[in-house]
Amino acid sequence: MYKKNRASISISREDKNISALKLLFKQHPKIYEFLIHPKTLCLRNDPEILFKNAEGFSSGEKIMIQIGLDLCFHASHSCLWDAVNRLDVDNFQNVIKTLIYLRMEQK
Repeated sequence: MYKKNRASISISREDKNISALKLLFKQHPKIYEFLIHPKTLCLRNDPEILFKNAEGFSSGEKIMIQIGLDLCFHASHSCLWDAVNRLDVDNFQNVIKTLIYLRMEQK
């Protein structure tokens, strides 16, 4: 199970990341379950490995996975232009809501 510098990440940061992922994947619980272990609430694996294992997902779902990993775990996969051009309205709105949520948590 992947725990990126778990000792250096505060519980509030982990809670914020989990809340952000729940918001982002509101319409895609299977993606959330693919990324997060239900008992430990940690990533199931390293972000690079998770992204490589996402081959069974649609292109839009892969974009959502990239965004989630980048926003919460700084995995640097996201191409926001892909989100603008390829996601449907509901998923794009969830991306925007997640960005707002994360921004508000910084204040």
